Amino acid sequence: MKNFLIIVLSLIWVSTQAQTKPISIDKYTTNYTFTPLPEETKEVKTNTKPSPKLDSKAEVNAKLDSVNQLNANIKYALGYRIQVYAGASSVEVKKIKEALYLKYGDIDIYQTYKQPDYKVKFGDYQEKLEAYAILKDIQSQFPDARLVQETVNIIRK
Repeated sequence: MKNFLIIVLSLIWVSTQAQTKPISIDKYTTNYTFTPLPEETKEVKTNTKPSPKLDSKAEVNAKLDSVNQLNANIKYALGYRIQVYAGASSVEVKKIKEALYLKYGDIDIYQTYKQPDYKVKFGDYQEKLEAYAILKDIQSQFPDARLVQETVNIIRK
């Protein structure tokens, strides 16, 4: 206890001494003198190229058409599918696929098998809200259905 009291009093004394001593900052400061640059070097040069100017609507339309053609070649994107089943029963997979065809005949159904599990997913949704609306509708029939994010086919309308 005596040692603890000595340590505490020493710390208090050191902190009060540190606060009362004046600190000279002269040794930390230096005098810098700045000389202006010569007039010819004041101009700032950049390495950026000016953007090309499009003079007419025809040129703009040509650029947009080329971008449209590039986008038309994109077949896949990151999106969402609804996973309805994940398990080991091939009989259950057939039942689920048949039920999905009856209810959603126009939506693509995907079956994968990675030993020992089957997975049944359907739909190609780029927007999560669109997939979520279908998920809420189907959860009454398939309560284990859930959204999964994966590469989906882009559907052009």
